[in-house]
Amino acid sequence: MSKVHNVCIVGAGYISLFHIEALKLLPNINIAAVCDSNAQRATALAKKWGIPQVFSTIDDLIASQSCDVAHVLVPPDLHRKVAEPLLRAGLHVMVEKPLAVSAADCEALLQAAQEKNVKLGINHNSTFRPSFTQLKEIIRSNQVGHLHHVICHLNVPLRQLGAKQFSHWMFQLPQNLFLEQGVHPLSQIYDLIGNASQVTTLTSGHQQLAPGVEIYDTWQVSLVGERATAQLFLSVGQDFPSWQITAICEDGTIHADFLHERCLVQTRTKEMDFYNSLRTGARMTGQLAKQSLRGAAGYVLSQLKLVPKTDPFIVSINEAVAAFYDGIDNNGQFVDGKAGADVIKMCEQVTAKVATPTAISPAIVANGQPASPEKFDVVVIGGTGFIGSHLIRQLMTTNQRVKVIARNTRTLPEIFHHPNIKVVAGDISNEKVIDAAVADVPVVIHLAHGGGGETWEEIKRSMVDGTRVIAEACLRHKTKRLIYIGTIASLYLGDASECITGNTPNDPSAETRALYSRGKAACEDILNKLHKEQNLPVVILRPGVVIGEGGMPFHSGIGFANQEGHMIGWNDGSNPLPFILVEDCASAIACAMKAPGIEGKSYNLVGDQRPSARQYMKALSTALGRPVRFYPQSVLKLQLIEIGKWIIKRATGRRDAPFPSYRDLKSRGLVAPFDTTDVKRDLGWMPIQDEQAFIQRGIAIHQKRQHD
Repeated sequence: MSKVHNVCIVGAGYISLFHIEALKLLPNINIAAVCDSNAQRATALAKKWGIPQVFSTIDDLIASQSCDVAHVLVPPDLHRKVAEPLLRAGLHVMVEKPLAVSAADCEALLQAAQEKNVKLGINHNSTFRPSFTQLKEIIRSNQVGHLHHVICHLNVPLRQLGAKQFSHWMFQLPQNLFLEQGVHPLSQIYDLIGNASQVTTLTSGHQQLAPGVEIYDTWQVSLVGERATAQLFLSVGQDFPSWQITAICEDGTIHADFLHERCLVQTRTKEMDFYNSLRTGARMTGQLAKQSLRGAAGYVLSQLKLVPKTDPFIVSINEAVAAFYDGIDNNGQFVDGKAGADVIKMCEQVTAKVATPTAISPAIVANGQPASPEKFDVVVIGGTGFIGSHLIRQLMTTNQRVKVIARNTRTLPEIFHHPNIKVVAGDISNEKVIDAAVADVPVVIHLAHGGGGETWEEIKRSMVDGTRVIAEACLRHKTKRLIYIGTIASLYLGDASECITGNTPNDPSAETRALYSRGKAACEDILNKLHKEQNLPVVILRPGVVIGEGGMPFHSGIGFANQEGHMIGWNDGSNPLPFILVEDCASAIACAMKAPGIEGKSYNLVGDQRPSARQYMKALSTALGRPVRFYPQSVLKLQLIEIGKWIIKRATGRRDAPFPSYRDLKSRGLVAPFDTTDVKRDLGWMPIQDEQAFIQRGIAIHQKRQHD
């Protein structure tokens, strides 16, 4: 019988959920601890999964001697720093890809594992995707002869790139983008062809993200390997997702599609050419139909919990984790750290000609201290996002001195390097940071989301409690004005006969609404209560459907998209929608900083150009030069679909799933008209009037630029 392993999850981020689920499927595994420098996040993860111990440092974890295995799931630039002391303490370690950010770091980890006689594994889960496993088995069994050449492409969207959220590690250096995204296909290529003796790279799609920080979004790589040659096309930030490999062999080809989990084989028959073509085509059609039906059936059965989950990403992680423990216990198939090191060496070959250091702007140094004086006119909490970036630009035109509080402060656009700006890392749950930020600053602008969550308790803890922290700090320091940026989603907008003004109260049935809407309404309730009871000088601004540079073209206010380019409406899509350009939203916030006598009031920020969902999608299609489609839908049909999903959730054990709210679905159609006379009058605000300018700044701004 295999030894029982006590496991620690190091890094409580998104990927940790998948590792935990994979571990729960294995025998003789006890998830004993979570370790994360963010104690709140670690505690929340431990509570969710019933994990008994929480540590905030690696030293504390090692000193506890409570674990013999660790899964290192921190950002890649911390992999060596975290994994090496764990290995030297005698723990087996599985590292999320990439193994490290340099070949030298990888070698240090391999050396530590060898010296302590422990296992070092890498989560190259892409090599465990079912269709890739099938491709390898076809080659291994010699069904199509010797492998000659591999052609791989990965063409995918990248949310952070489209939204201009550049704080992620992958944007810090040009090579990081390839290390983050290219490891998936490159690990598959390495698995097929071995180490590469020759590598040639072409790059295009050059983008400068911030002063001294640049990337290439498209890479074309040719490789000569130990067993075959290969070509890789990697392009991120693209509209149509596609990830495929074609293996060209002596007696046929194998084509694997990883997004649809299909593996098709084409070989020759004994027939003459014309009949051979017919036979092979029919055979491939049969393979395609069979695998597509099997995939659909597997999805339905897994949702009903009649079979294990069939999502290929989940399956691949489950298999990779299982292989790691098989390697520890049985010296069986093993996700060896050496493969991780070899892939990083290949990455360095690929990126050698574009690897450059990041320049540090003199306006913002590592500790966030600016060149400007320490006296500020305004603090913007959550100021590096979509609306915040535009607001900061406007404030700089009037020579305001601004302190910006943000969770992520790396790779910020050039405007944040202005000498009148100080950027401080922090979030709204940190009372000490917020208190220091608010002190001696006359105006506070609260733009922070708070982090979100999947349950009301999580939303309350992140969004609502964080807003209370800000409000109480403003009261303590006698802030002259707190401007809270809410959302029209906190209102009920499903009645076409009700005209919405700033005096319209939040939805009285907010508890029936989506979590984000409910959370925003709860924040307003707290602020209004503190205004009445303690004279909190708060002004509430509720933006409508905000569009423009840095935003997403397929906004959820228009409908929802199961697939990009195909927007399903919340209704028939004929009613005017409450759009607002992001520049107009920013200017309204700037106006609210100085408008007299508006404390305690609420205003809805909606522009004068209000196309319907149908009109917006038509204009977007014209601007993008590609077909994008709108599908009108009745609210009743949407409700029936949601009820069907709810029945499945309940049948599969999700007893906490709330019954779908018809009121929430109807409100999402945004049929209620808006009267913005009050905000224009009280703030002296005027949104853009010209239709063509609206289309250019709000819709055509999403046109793809050509590669350099």
